[in-house]
Amino acid sequence: MIISLSPDEVDSEDVSLLLRQGFIPDFAVPKATEFLLKNPLSGDMYDGELLDSLAECKADLKRYKICLTPIIPFLMDFSKTYAFELPDFKDDFTKSVDLLASRQ
Repeated sequence: MIISLSPDEVDSEDVSLLLRQGFIPDFAVPKATEFLLKNPLSGDMYDGELLDSLAECKADLKRYKICLTPIIPFLMDFSKTYAFELPDFKDDFTKSVDLLASRQ
């Protein structure tokens, strides 16, 4: 149960769940950016799940511009330089980054 975890015990799967359910965005959005800076492909069910959850979350991401602004160029650079196994996966990743950028 996420409620019983300390902030340091929360992992990317927990943050994805918080974002998808719209819970505690003041914690989840900055924590997601922290995880994405370490691993842009963070995800439990699939690579890029955390990015998708952040890009599609219900929160007003304009409120989190200060933590999102630095991560957008990082993710864009990653999408250009990473050797994705499939072109479709690169397209999906880029679409998620574009969606995130458009919402902040």
